[in-house]
Amino acid sequence: MDLSVIPSGSGVSAKCEFENYEPDSGYSMELYLNRVQENGAVIEIALKGIFVPGGGAGMEITEDKQVEPGVYKATLVLDRTDGGGPAVDNFRNSILYDVIRNGEGYLVTPHPGEEKEEPAEKPFGEEQGRLDTGFLGGCDDTASVQSSCNHSAYDIVYRTVKAASQDEDAVLAGECGKCREVLSYSSAPNSAYAAFLENAACTILDTLTEEAVIETKLWLSFNRTVFDAIAKRPEVAVTIRYRYEGRQYEVIIPAGANVNGLTDENGFCGFRYLDQVFGGREIAD
Repeated sequence: MDLSVIPSGSGVSAKCEFENYEPDSGYSMELYLNRVQENGAVIEIALKGIFVPGGGAGMEITEDKQVEPGVYKATLVLDRTDGGGPAVDNFRNSILYDVIRNGEGYLVTPHPGEEKEEPAEKPFGEEQGRLDTGFLGGCDDTASVQSSCNHSAYDIVYRTVKAASQDEDAVLAGECGKCREVLSYSSAPNSAYAAFLENAACTILDTLTEEAVIETKLWLSFNRTVFDAIAKRPEVAVTIRYRYEGRQYEVIIPAGANVNGLTDENGFCGFRYLDQVFGGREIAD
């Protein structure tokens, strides 16, 4: 149903949601968190076997791992366990995700241009191929209606059905690429935060007054793009109003302030740090 990379605990995990698993299908499931190198090589970060004796639906995540910034994906591997026929593995990959540090945690966002789940390259050693029977089934190339299609996992395509706002993540529909039936809905992790950052930068760049006001009840930091916008409008003061531990705060970056060097090595700067630099204060709700 859904395969993704998510922030988890103090690190990052691969996540798998599934349904209609048949315990007597002759296959077992393994969930991997993998890092994808620039040259396309895949490095295994974490592994979790998924055991569902009774079959049906469920959700599993790998152990959370503290990782280096980079590109990551989740991979689901189905291994033949019944001893019948060749040992053929079936792979399903998530889309690629960009992972960076964000303060004490991680920010995980879809890699630019990622819309479709593709079969994984074989990272673990044996011959790869499609299942000829069982869990994932196969899509009939001649099918013209949804009822005659078994929806191969290899053919799932994702499209945005609800754009992200600064308060809510975008909603993606996972469709069968052959019959176009919607098979699942999922959220795009951290797309709301990305929308908040984009809106903040646009507010600063487009303001026609001497002050740009940014208000949020969810987010606690800017990225380098927002600070670049501040640098391009030195005549504009930026007022930030945000919530922290149930209280409302305000910090003002004065017009003409030098904002170079405020971001950390990943390009982020928290509002609590801005409070220290520019003298923020608690305000009434």
